[in-house]
Amino acid sequence: MSLWVTTAKAVETHALPPYGCQLMNTLFRAVLSPCIGVCALDDEGLCSGCHRTSAEIARWPQMNDDERLRMMETTLPEREQRRG
Repeated sequence: MSLWVTTAKAVETHALPPYGCQLMNTLFRAVLSPCIGVCALDDEGLCSGCHRTSAEIARWPQMNDDERLRMMETTLPEREQRRG
């Protein structure tokens, strides 16, 4: 049995996927933005709310999940700790 995903729903099937669908063989990970709505850049160029640079904020929609996870799990916590 396979799980096929369309833009509107997931369908269990034993047949070939409908046109325009992709086989989901890995878990879907949606890495949400670290934005907390406190948006102001400090003298170092980091947002006081999420600790990202303006370039990182602008690039967020183009980042893949691995890049986003690395930022969320490593980069931003390190910056937050340094900033105290």
